[in-house]
Amino acid sequence: MGLHYMLCSVIAFVMITMLACNLFVTLIFVKGGFLRESTSPIYLIIFYSICIGTAQLIVHIFTMLPAIFPKENIFPLYSTGHYAHSVLIMVFWYAASYIHILMATNRISVFVLPRFAQLLTFRNVKIALVFLSVLAIVTSVYTQLLSPCCRLYMEQLTYSYNYLPTRPGHNMTLNYSKYFVDMPIEGSVTAFCVVSYAFICYYINKMQRPSQDIDKKERKNLRKEIMCCVQCVLACACYTFTWFAVHFFPYLGFTTMDAYASISVVYMTDCGMTAVIMLLNNEEVRRKATRFSGGSYAIEPTRNSQARELSSTRQNASAISDDKSGKS
Repeated sequence: MGLHYMLCSVIAFVMITMLACNLFVTLIFVKGGFLRESTSPIYLIIFYSICIGTAQLIVHIFTMLPAIFPKENIFPLYSTGHYAHSVLIMVFWYAASYIHILMATNRISVFVLPRFAQLLTFRNVKIALVFLSVLAIVTSVYTQLLSPCCRLYMEQLTYSYNYLPTRPGHNMTLNYSKYFVDMPIEGSVTAFCVVSYAFICYYINKMQRPSQDIDKKERKNLRKEIMCCVQCVLACACYTFTWFAVHFFPYLGFTTMDAYASISVVYMTDCGMTAVIMLLNNEEVRRKATRFSGGSYAIEPTRNSQARELSSTRQNASAISDDKSGKS
């Protein structure tokens, strides 16, 4: 029983810590002017990702913690509340999955396809985020309510999640939701991100050689773009580890339920990882966070916005490409 309460406390600590990080970075984004149309669209994408993670954490704090401590379901199985909770959890999960595709697409457009980057304006990114949100809702409604089998639900005995027949009395024959929706979506998102970021690394390595003569300012802008790309890579890596743990951890054959608490710890960490990476990896966010925590509540809008950096990076890439064409 002591181990049980210790695991619950760890999960609660991770939830509250990640939620605090998310709320702090959200405040920095709003106060710091990162959501103005003059800034880079990547900030809007990251802000959306942080908001989705915040929503997941809040839902879990009010539904998972009251269930795992006493080891009792907060909603009766197959009740309206149980269905609604499952749909809500999966809406946020699918939205968190789809947003990685938009992140990778933005990074590809910055480094490799500068002409395509002109289409990813602040307005168009807003439209894309609305579309992804609707797609997440539709996907969740199908897997949790309409699929023949099965839906994901919170299992308080394992501190984690499990699949349950969509309707009471139905047998779990073939899990359509898992094998034909969840895993293909998650696998495709990870594969797209891996290919995209691998190609970006190759392109950057190839571009660095003929760009030794660029000035310090352009090199600094390029470095910022690379660091932003590193952040997206780390966020995707944490997301991939999370869905791997959810689907494959049970196959390790643990005989005790306590081991499955690690899945929730990884999942809750993933919900706040984007905010943590922003605080540790983004110099501009870190500078404004320091100013805000020091008592300067009126944070100036970001002047050295990455909108200029994107333009500079695209110009560098175009110039290098023209030089190569001229030499050839």
